[in-house]
Amino acid sequence: MTMPYSSIRKYLFCFTVDVECDIPHQIGSYEGIEHINKLIDLLRNMDIVGTFLVTGNVAKIYPDIIKEIRTQNHEVGCHGLDHEPLNGSSPGGLNFPKLTFTQKREIIQQATQAITTATGNPPASFRAPYLSFDLESITILKEFGYTVDSSHWRAIEEKYFGPYILGANSADSILEVPVQSGLVDLEQPRRFAKPGLSGFSLRLNGQQAVREAIKNWYQVGVEVETRRLALFSCHPWEFIPKPSWSSALSDHYWWNSDQLLDEIGSFCEFIKCEFDPQFVTLQDVHKIWTSQSS
Repeated sequence: MTMPYSSIRKYLFCFTVDVECDIPHQIGSYEGIEHINKLIDLLRNMDIVGTFLVTGNVAKIYPDIIKEIRTQNHEVGCHGLDHEPLNGSSPGGLNFPKLTFTQKREIIQQATQAITTATGNPPASFRAPYLSFDLESITILKEFGYTVDSSHWRAIEEKYFGPYILGANSADSILEVPVQSGLVDLEQPRRFAKPGLSGFSLRLNGQQAVREAIKNWYQVGVEVETRRLALFSCHPWEFIPKPSWSSALSDHYWWNSDQLLDEIGSFCEFIKCEFDPQFVTLQDVHKIWTSQSS
């Protein structure tokens, strides 16, 4: 039984952060972690709770920061061990070596243990690095007690895609909550070909484009009752004003980083005034779903 969407009277907004090293597998430093407290302060001041999806290595190296995230009532989920792709490709067109089932299981097991050690609670929400994911990984997530996955990408402009809950038929299924991040325009790296709800989109396309994107998302949700939930995503390394590695990569990785915190604050204020949503964690979404599907 799927969720009766008509029963959701309020818009839902899920703020998510992928807590990882700087530009995984290209840079690998942790300058972004030094700026994460600014984001935590912003969310606290705006009375917003969200989900921080953390790599196991970050949990090992910075356990105090992970504990602080948890004490602020944010959910701490899992984002792999060292940002390893679990499938041979990603929605952005990147290709990776394929991992065996045993390798995937080891990655998820170690990451889960590291986060559990840091927070005292096992993570229950997951997002695959690079959104590189497959059905085989779902089996592993269920083994380790995960209830939500957020590794599936959906374009804001996509008209016929079904409900925001995918492949979940009962309360003990993995609930899929898609990401609406957008895709970089390869011909104009400082732009998104399809703006989404993300730090990238705010930095590259600007405030107005992202506001129009969420208006479109929620408007279609009212019409077809499938887009009541909007999900925003960002990374700590996007907040570094002048990263030491800026000359090593295309500047769309750090373009307008000095403005991102203010842009996120303005965007969240706009959402509050325009839609008055319920700010939820991924596990909150799961609770809503299970309460409606039981």
